[in-house]
Amino acid sequence: MIQAAEPRPTFAAGSTVRSSGEHHRKLERLQQLGGRRRQTTLLFGAALVFVLLTAALAAADFVWELPWLLRAAALASVVASIVGGFVALRRRLRFEAADAAAKAEATWPELGQRLRTSHDYALMPDRVAPADPRLIESLQDDTAERMRDRKVEPLAPAWPVWAVGGALACAAIAWLATLAAEPEWRTATARLALLPVEYTTVDVKPLPEKIGMGESLKVEATVVGRPLDDARVLYRPVDSDEAWSELPMDLSDGDLLIGEVRAEIADVRRDIEVLVEAGPREHPPQMVVVRIPLELVQWKAKVEPPAYTR
Repeated sequence: MIQAAEPRPTFAAGSTVRSSGEHHRKLERLQQLGGRRRQTTLLFGAALVFVLLTAALAAADFVWELPWLLRAAALASVVASIVGGFVALRRRLRFEAADAAAKAEATWPELGQRLRTSHDYALMPDRVAPADPRLIESLQDDTAERMRDRKVEPLAPAWPVWAVGGALACAAIAWLATLAAEPEWRTATARLALLPVEYTTVDVKPLPEKIGMGESLKVEATVVGRPLDDARVLYRPVDSDEAWSELPMDLSDGDLLIGEVRAEIADVRRDIEVLVEAGPREHPPQMVVVRIPLELVQWKAKVEPPAYTR
């Protein structure tokens, strides 16, 4: 008499098996360590790209003195490109258990695909084919035994973190050293942060409120920073539609417009408005009043004898 064989139990997709083995905890720890190392590398890389791009922008401003709007647009583009890169690479920012299992199997080839298969049947039952539960339990036990004495440490190589981090540190040190040695690089860095600073500062000395008729008026200014290519004084009578008269400002010695520069308006006979055009910023006009001396046009005198002579 032939008896029918008892059907073997099968592992149905969607069901779960025992997943509390030590190898699962080690795999989870490997996933955490690998994820941190990957994220650290990418963050260092993003910071390095930011430093290099902003250094290029600061160097361009150092040479060409870019306007504020262009600097703001370029800085926004740098930030947007880095954020966009993070969004585009968000998948690579994740280091999942399957990635950790693949790294472990590449490091320990004697495991074969035990760790990955054990992980899939324990934690992703909906994605695996049906199998005999006894085989799966046996696989779990065998994998746990093989993983028992293995150290939990990052399996990915550490050199990318050190390489990118070292490059970032070198770039930051170079920037700081240049800041300490070069005052104009400090100005470039401040301008990169969109602060209202310039490479050249011009301080126009206040003019006297009043001068005598026919006197000369000295206009003086102090130039600090980069020398100016041109500086001039414009003046015209107050409340007049006349064209501005122009005088160049220069030094008493030397050709570079740096330090004390001056111009002199000779023989001033009317109230005038004076405007200095020097440096990147506008200077407010100043008014000088001319004192008009009194002129003796006519005088009268009356002579009376003393009373005792009358």
